[in-house]
Amino acid sequence: MGRRIDEFIEQPRITKGSSKSGKAILDEEAYKEIISTIQEISTKINELAAQVAELREECAGRLSAIERKIEELKSAIPRDTKPVRESLYRRRHTPKLRQVLKELKFVMASDARSRLGLSPHKLRVEAADEGLVILEAGGDFAVLLPEAFEEFKALLSTVKSADPAEAARQVGEYSRLFQALREGGQVYYDARRRRWILLEQ
Repeated sequence: MGRRIDEFIEQPRITKGSSKSGKAILDEEAYKEIISTIQEISTKINELAAQVAELREECAGRLSAIERKIEELKSAIPRDTKPVRESLYRRRHTPKLRQVLKELKFVMASDARSRLGLSPHKLRVEAADEGLVILEAGGDFAVLLPEAFEEFKALLSTVKSADPAEAARQVGEYSRLFQALREGGQVYYDARRRRWILLEQ
């Protein structure tokens, strides 16, 4: 630590004489009091300087920790947020899709926009994500619940007529699905077994 402030002050010579006014030049007790005050101030300044240095080091450490945390958060953020957006989109629309399927049994991709507000691509992605049944039908495809798919296959197995129009009538509410699958080559009539066959997909 450097010299104290009082060390730079040259002590005046104390004389017993007086100035022309008759007063003492400097009282010895007053001089000692001044020196004592200066020493106290110097000590306080040194203490404050030490505290400032400690605070500076503490702030530097905290700032470094904050910067490391920011870098960790940046590295945790996915660069491509598209999968996140699609996942949120699916969660918003899946209940609606399932509700429609319970009511209508199946939905054709060509009707996805009018019935669900989804593009055929979004419908396929959502159906695959939810484990629904997807049946290819030429340039179109159908989406249905697994239980509805089993019901359709059971109905189809009971149809004996080779006439497509009559077969479509007999499968009831699955009539359009039957026609789309037949036109797409996924359903055909086996004359030997006298029944309609659904190709495995």
